[in-house]
Amino acid sequence: MSYSTGLKALEDGIILLSVFIQNKPKTMAEACSLYHTYYVGAWNGDAPALADYMKEIRTRCKSLAAFTKERKEDVEGYSDTVRGLAALAERCGLNDCTRYAYINTGKADEEQELREWKRVHLLALFADVSAALANIGEKLSGKQAASSKAAGIAAHSYPIPAKYMHIIRYVHDNLNDVAFRATESEFGTAVENADFSWVYGQQKAVKNKIAYMIYILSKIMGDEWYGYASASIGLEKKRCSGANVEADMVNIMGEVQKMKQKINAG
Repeated sequence: MSYSTGLKALEDGIILLSVFIQNKPKTMAEACSLYHTYYVGAWNGDAPALADYMKEIRTRCKSLAAFTKERKEDVEGYSDTVRGLAALAERCGLNDCTRYAYINTGKADEEQELREWKRVHLLALFADVSAALANIGEKLSGKQAASSKAAGIAAHSYPIPAKYMHIIRYVHDNLNDVAFRATESEFGTAVENADFSWVYGQQKAVKNKIAYMIYILSKIMGDEWYGYASASIGLEKKRCSGANVEADMVNIMGEVQKMKQKINAG
């Protein structure tokens, strides 16, 4: 398989995911109808079954990982295409947990068969597409490739508890343009995805502050989240909590603890 063929499969995967994210079918009949109506088109009567096609896309997306082992200059010619795919993923909602939540969650009015299909096929496609985007983006930006576990981290969703939302904003406001650069929305998405790989890889990122920030946020988001978030930057949890930071970070930790205590006491 050529690199361009793999990128085409990645584009197909993004668009297919978008169809389901936007339309949110509740039965398998609706899901298959969306596939044939909005994706395949009436002209292609020989199209494979939905599940088979998703497996094909996943296989081709996974094969892109082999190209991350090549020299950077061998794939630089595809940089515009990769940036275009990243922008497409953004527009389709693959980076916004409030939009792609349909993939990860089930509702009472959804058909049981559909829930199982989402678990086995749709979530797997989402994870493989996310991993492929992360891998090729890191390759072309010159960063060290993340582990497959970290690359697929966007498949996890940890909604921020409403009562702690202002604490997340407090952390963002105190560290934005100090340790990293991100909008409040981008930061919130990183928190809910437990994925700070793109923040950690920024040219002017202060990595020890970001590591310790993840430790701070774990006091709000929990230990399971902590494990995934620390893995997303290639560190163990103890490396985050033990990061060498100055008094400003320790002060932020203290304020977060106070705010959390006050909320839970009230």
